[in-house]
Formats: sequence, C-alpha cells, structure tokens
Amino acid sequence: MTRTLSIWAILALTVLAVLLGLYQSGGPLEARKAKRDSVRESDLRSLTTLVECQAREGGKRLPEALETTSNCDVRLRLEDPFTNEPYVYTRQGDGLYRLCAKFETKADHWDGTVPFGMRDPETGCLTYEYTPD
Repeated sequence: MTRTLSIWAILALTVLAVLLGLYQSGGPLEARKAKRDSVRESDLRSLTTLVECQAREGGKRLPEALETTSNCDVRLRLEDPFTNEPYVYTRQGDGLYRLCAKFETKADHWDGTVPFGMRDPETGCLTYEYTPD
C-alpha cells in the first residue's frame, strides 16, 4: 500500500513538473510563434542592405520606397513568408528609416526605450539610422 502511494506521488509530481514547464515556456505554440518572429526580424535586418544600396544609388539619400534595381538586385524577401503581407518601409527623415512587420510575440528586450535596430513591441518596427560613408 505504501509503495503504491509512493508511485502515485512520484507520478503526480512528474505530471505537475511537466505541466508547470509547459505553462512557464508557453508550450509548442509559443515556440512556433517565436520562431516565425525570429525569421521576420532577420528579414527586416537583412533589408537594411537593400535600403543602403538604394541610398548609395540615389545620391546618398534614403529611398522613398523599397525596390530592387539593376544595381541593387539583392535577393531578399520583401514580404512575410508566413502571411505574404509586405514588410513596411518608412523613411522617417534624412537619416532615419523604419522597417516593420506584424509580429506574433512581444519583443523581450523592452525597457521603455527602443535603441536603433531593436524591435519596438508597440509597432513591430525596427528603426535604423543611415549615415553615408
């Protein structure tokens, strides 16, 4: 009887530990969302190559819109591979621009300020500063 009770206690603790682990981590669904967001963030960071190429081609001035040209034929995704929605580029001024996507998770490095190249959890945008060479 005592042995059976011990086995049930160990089994219950094991199940509880697994459930607490899933609750803490968010489980497989949250992991998939985070992985998709990682791809989106990587795409936005890669798009800086296209922006800077267009800026060099346009007299060291940020472009009005993202587009590939004969000199800037960079093989990058211009749209979200999971939703097929285009990534959003916005010129903020002479040297600032934003690249945005619709993320599924909140940015985990939010401290009230968003340094250049970090994702703003409110807008899903990464802000960059272009400084011509």
